[in-house]
Amino acid sequence: MFVWVKPLHVTCAVLSASFFVIRALWMLQGSPWLRVLWVRVAPHVIDTVLLLSGVYLATLWDWATWILVKLVVVVIYIGLGFVALRSGTSPTLQRASLAGALVAVACVFMIAMIGRAF
Repeated sequence: MFVWVKPLHVTCAVLSASFFVIRALWMLQGSPWLRVLWVRVAPHVIDTVLLLSGVYLATLWDWATWILVKLVVVVIYIGLGFVALRSGTSPTLQRASLAGALVAVACVFMIAMIGRAF
């Protein structure tokens, strides 16, 4: 099962991060695309598959320390992403949260790439 779960997890991670950046750009531009139903639903589907596949993979690796660190950074990314994409938040706070979320997601990718070396 690992043979297809890991590529699924990596694909969902790339889709999730890419879609976050696209939605953030649309938010900064005030695009009507943010109100389209599939744009509002797709991130939840992608992130659910990402989470479930991640939990499965973590059980295979016995919740190694790097996985726990990655999970903490993911929670930070989710919080910052929520603030960044929330309407009614000041533009300055949105931009700062967006920058922080992008740094966090970059850290998650780096931890995932080097984590297996430990």
